[in-house]
Amino acid sequence: MKNIFNGIFDFKNNFVAPSIMLAGSIIVFGLLIYISVNNFANRENSITVAGTAERIVVSDAGKLTISLNERNLGDLSGQTVSRQITNSSQKILEYLKKEGFKEDEIEMGNISLSPICELSSQGYENCSIGIRGQIANKQIVVSSPNIELVEKISPKLYNEIYGVNISNVSAEYLFNGLKDIRVEMLTEATKNAKERAEAVASAGGSQIGSITSLSSGVFQVTAPDSVQVDDYGAYDTSTIKKKITAVVRANFSIK
Repeated sequence: MKNIFNGIFDFKNNFVAPSIMLAGSIIVFGLLIYISVNNFANRENSITVAGTAERIVVSDAGKLTISLNERNLGDLSGQTVSRQITNSSQKILEYLKKEGFKEDEIEMGNISLSPICELSSQGYENCSIGIRGQIANKQIVVSSPNIELVEKISPKLYNEIYGVNISNVSAEYLFNGLKDIRVEMLTEATKNAKERAEAVASAGGSQIGSITSLSSGVFQVTAPDSVQVDDYGAYDTSTIKKKITAVVRANFSIK
């Protein structure tokens, strides 16, 4: 008799455990559905808007990059072009100091040499055939807060320094005060996002609640009249005046 009851009990146990697991699975599945529906409802009762803030600023630093180039043919061409470009660098240094730049604002780069190769029968340079000369390159970089002087000097260098082979002159204008106004602009952009959200919600007969999420985008530094938008951020260095744009994305609950 005992064996019979034990058999019945074991038989019931074989069904009780799976039943409990099944019931538990149904409860968990129901909770997941509830949470998903609740989250979906919360998303439906919210609004996401972009807010912006803009400022026009004036560059506070200038950068002038002067590229020199000398070339010479012959067995001693390396020594010759190195001497030539050193003399040219000294002339430019003296000119820059005379115009008003401080010596510690001027950085003299190193000389780099590259070979001029012999020509193949097809007319292409081929260094395996031989080297017939050398090209010397050097850069002089001026970094100064004197924006007006950088702007004045950059177009004059080609014409006012004789006997110097200047291959390129570029002027850049930078704004180093961005870190000082970043927080203020993000605050302004967030206020703008709230105003936009209020306008949209009001048009639909609703009101906005608190911010549920907030993220800041990249800062755009562009020319004043530019409409450029870059996902990775833009930084214009060609103009003295610049437009800084801060963007945030804010999600508000709706009530």
